[in-house]
Parts: sequence; structure tokens; C-alpha cells
Amino acid sequence: MCSLSGPFRAGDPHWPERPQGSAYSASSSHLQDAARRRVSHLDWVAGLAAFKAVVLEGVEVVFIVIAVGAGRGLLWPAALGALAACLLVLVIGFAVHKPLSRVPENTLKFGVGVMLSAFGVFWTGEGLGVQWPGHDAAILGFAAIFLLAGLALISVARRPDEVAR
Repeated sequence: MCSLSGPFRAGDPHWPERPQGSAYSASSSHLQDAARRRVSHLDWVAGLAAFKAVVLEGVEVVFIVIAVGAGRGLLWPAALGALAACLLVLVIGFAVHKPLSRVPENTLKFGVGVMLSAFGVFWTGEGLGVQWPGHDAAILGFAAIFLLAGLALISVARRPDEVAR
């Protein structure tokens, strides 16, 4: 087993070949060839997987609306609120599609991870009966904590030689 601080270093002809490196090279060259030939086709498997994920989220929203609305006798107002939220998300999605397409994918994933973590911790606490300081504003505090922790860990991960010593 060798590490970055061991006798082998990247660029060394004796550096052991990793299987993911050759898989990456093969995929990368295949994509570059396809781009040169301007091959375009629909990826039905990816489309079907995305469709199933969206349908699953939609069914989840329906169940939440039914559970919350029916439990309090407010099914119609809850359903109308869910429909209004859906329309609002569609309008905002169309409005920000172009600017967001310029944001790197990993940056978007990082931002979504921060938000999901913040909301997850907040709603888990709500479910357990925790009284958060600042009530709903506590979500912003959690988002700040996860953002700062993530950025700190990214900086640590980018300099593995210094951390290993």
C-alpha cells in the first residue's frame, strides 16, 4: 500500500495504475470522440431515471398534502397551496434556467447539499419537539454552519500532503 507521502508520487513511472483512472480515460476519450462527430441521441435510461425520481417526489408531496390537510380538515386549502407552490417552482425554474446552466455542477451539488442538510437537521429537531432559538430562522444558522464546515473540509482535502504530516 502506498500513499501520497510514501515513496511513490504522481507522475512517477512506478506509480501504480488505478482502475478508476483507466475507466475515466476510456470514458473521456469516448465523449471527446462523440463531441468531434457531433453525435447526439437521447439517453433513454437517464431520462427514465429522472422521470421516475420526479414522479416519486410528486407522489411524496401528494401524500404530505393529504396527511397534513386531512388531519385538520383543510384538504382543499392544502391542495391549493401545493398547486400554487408547484406553479411557482415552474415559473422560477424557467426564469433561472439560463443563469444556473452556467454554474458548475459540483457547485450546485454543494449548495443543494448544504440546504438539504440544514433543512434536514431543522425538521428532524422539529419532529422531536426541539424549540429552536429564532424559530424558522435557525435554518439559516444551520446552513451557515454546514457551508463553513464544507468549505473548511474542502480546503483540507485540497492539501493532503500538509495534513498527512
